[in-house]
Amino acid sequence: MVNQLDLFSQPVSAERKEIDVNFELRKILKLLRPSLFNSAATTVSFNPQEQLPSLQTSPEGFKQIIINLLKNAVEAMSDGGGVIVSTQEISADDSVAQAAGIEVSICDNGPGLPDTVRENLYKPFLTTKSDNHSGLGLSIVNNAVQSMGGKISCISDRKQGTTFTLFFPLQNQ
Repeated sequence: MVNQLDLFSQPVSAERKEIDVNFELRKILKLLRPSLFNSAATTVSFNPQEQLPSLQTSPEGFKQIIINLLKNAVEAMSDGGGVIVSTQEISADDSVAQAAGIEVSICDNGPGLPDTVRENLYKPFLTTKSDNHSGLGLSIVNNAVQSMGGKISCISDRKQGTTFTLFFPLQNQ
């Protein structure tokens, strides 16, 4: 918990580099497959939009965000299920943020989030999990996304699961 508090209080690395989002996601999924998706009952698929523009951002911050969201998705599906990671380019005309960017979605077909959790989604120390969960994960993710100039949203339904959508603007944040 002390380590997570330390992470919570630290800003995402200010070092920005040009990254290929699809390449980074493939690396993360390859890294996590043996440990996180080792159950035959839990699957992950990747649906990238090819030819995405590069993103100028913190590579470590991006990795931290994705790993945390994937871990949450798998933990929500204790009886197994599926996770779909997808990417797409968003034009300024299509964007709520009225800026061009890249959208990354992490969608699971788990049980969805209870209303009480959705209402306090990014507040620290609130968790429905037991066993050493501090409730800082989504707070850290939210802070990291915002410090990278992005936006995060969540749609959750008991029948369809939960989807976290990340938007990162293409312009230098």
